[in-house]
Amino acid sequence: MAAGHEVLYHRAPRRDLQDVLTCIRHGVRLTEAGRRLRGNAEHALKPPHGFARLFPDDAAGLARSREIAARCTFSLADLRYVYPAEHLPDGMTGSQWLRALTFAGARGRYGGEVPQGMAAQLDRDS
Repeated sequence: MAAGHEVLYHRAPRRDLQDVLTCIRHGVRLTEAGRRLRGNAEHALKPPHGFARLFPDDAAGLARSREIAARCTFSLADLRYVYPAEHLPDGMTGSQWLRALTFAGARGRYGGEVPQGMAAQLDRDS
């Protein structure tokens, strides 16, 4: 058994961001969120002394939590972004396919014919 609580953000001032993300997930405004939001700001990551105050009567649970935390060596610096492989039409590069999709979208927007000025801008930016 380990001691723990629901951590939703790393520092208490991030509660507002958590509330906004919750509203986005549920498709509601902050004024309409009601019980979807947490009732207090006690969902931040606690420092060791603050965590010990939560569980003063569970020394074994605290010790197990410290043991687990000591084994966690993850750092955000460990993350590397790898762009996902795309399924491209045969013989096309990613840039060529993006250009084709962009012009198809422009034709749809402008009723089949891309205005000359817009086509020139798309050609310049691609």
